[in-house]
Amino acid sequence: MKNDLSCGVARDLMPLYADGVAGEESRAALERHIAQCPDCAAALAAMTAPEEPPEVPAREVDYLKAVRRKALRRVVLAVICTVLVLTGLWAAKAYVIGTPADRAARSMSFSVHTHPAEETIDLRVLTAEGQPAYWGWEVTRQGETVDITARQGRPSPLHPRQEFFSTIDVAGVREVYLCGQLLWQDGVALLPGAQSVYDCRTPYVGNPSALGKLTQALVRTGRLPDGFSMELQTAREPYGWTLVYDAPGDTAQLDRELEAAAPLLLALVDNLGEVSWTYPGTDGETVVRTVTLAEADAAYGQSVKACAQSPAAFQRLWDQTDAP
Repeated sequence: MKNDLSCGVARDLMPLYADGVAGEESRAALERHIAQCPDCAAALAAMTAPEEPPEVPAREVDYLKAVRRKALRRVVLAVICTVLVLTGLWAAKAYVIGTPADRAARSMSFSVHTHPAEETIDLRVLTAEGQPAYWGWEVTRQGETVDITARQGRPSPLHPRQEFFSTIDVAGVREVYLCGQLLWQDGVALLPGAQSVYDCRTPYVGNPSALGKLTQALVRTGRLPDGFSMELQTAREPYGWTLVYDAPGDTAQLDRELEAAAPLLLALVDNLGEVSWTYPGTDGETVVRTVTLAEADAAYGQSVKACAQSPAAFQRLWDQTDAP
C-alpha cells in the first residue's frame, strides 16, 4: 500500500491523532505511515503513553518523612500538655480550692446542743471516712439569720479531715443555716431525720406516689414499721389512709408505733382526716385501729396540722411522738 505521508506531515498529525480529533482520512493515512516507519511509530507511542509520576529524590523523601514525624510529635506533645493542664486544674479544685460545702448534696454529720439560758448553741461538725474534708469555715449574721459556710474537697495534707466546733450567739436570731440547709429555728435544733420526713409533706391524700415517699422516709428513720400495703379512701370526708399489715409480728408494739406515727401522717398530708392500720387477729378476724384528726389534736394538745407550717413546729411534734 502506498505510503502517502512524509514523516514531517505524519508528525504534524500525531497531536490530532493522540487527542482523537483527527479525521478518518488523516487517521487512516497516519496509521499506514507508522506501519511502515519505525521512527514515527516510536514517536507516536511516546506521545500516547501515560505519563509516569516524577521520581522524587531520596533526600526529598527523607525530608518529608522528617516533617511528618515532627508534626506527629507536636500533636502528641499538645495532647499530653492538655491532659496535664486539665489534671492540674482538677487536682487544684479537688484538693486546694474546693467547692462550696452543700449539706443537701453530701451527707454531713453534726451535732447541736442548745443553751436557752445563754442564748447560744454549740455546733460540732464531725468528719469520718468516706466524707469530704471541710475548711474555710465562716459564721456570718444578717438580721435574724445566721449562715455557717465552708468549702469542701478531697482530704489532703493541706486540708485534712478534722472536726469543726463553734459556739454561736443566737440572741435575736430566728434561723441558723449550715451550708445552705436550715439547722436551727425558733429555739429548736432541727434533726436530719425529722427534716427528711418534713420535706415529704403533700397536700393530697389521693397522691399514692407522694404518700409512698412519705412512708419510706418514716421507715428509714425507724418511725414506721415496714411491710405494709396502702388503701386510700378519697370518696368522702374525712379522707382516710389505711396501712395494711399481713404479718405484723408483735401487734402490741405495732399499735404503739402506729399511734405515734399517725399524728405525723395527719400533719404532713393536708387533707388527711384519719389514719388506720389493720392486721390479722388471733381469732382470724381483721383488727382495725384508727386515729382521727380530732383524736390526735386532743392527745397532743395542739393542732397537728399547724405543726406542718414550719420545720421547728414539726420538730416539736416529732419529739413528742417518739414511740416508747
